[in-house]
Amino acid sequence: MQGQTRLRRIAESPDEAGLDVGEPIEPTAAPQSTAFTDAQRRAAGIALQMALRALSQKTIVALASLYSLLLAAAVFWAFLTILPEPTVLQLVGAGMLSIFVLLLHLVRRR
Repeated sequence: MQGQTRLRRIAESPDEAGLDVGEPIEPTAAPQSTAFTDAQRRAAGIALQMALRALSQKTIVALASLYSLLLAAAVFWAFLTILPEPTVLQLVGAGMLSIFVLLLHLVRRR
């Protein structure tokens, strides 16, 4: 049973199988042209303007979100500083700070 297999050998190489492979095709580089037309320069300028406009808009949105993140971080820091030994006044003050930040956030979003 050792020498028997369901697979049978067809050929070692494409030449033995009767396939004509011919010469291998070498990739060639496309000719490089450094001269751009005015239309290509205008199109590149418009594409650059559109990309920079989108980038600036995303930056503005990120900065607006950063404001909310800084407010939340301030409340988190306030709670972390009073956690070891909180008093009633500290808890009330941190709660009022939380409500104030929440109201700022809601007013700013309107």
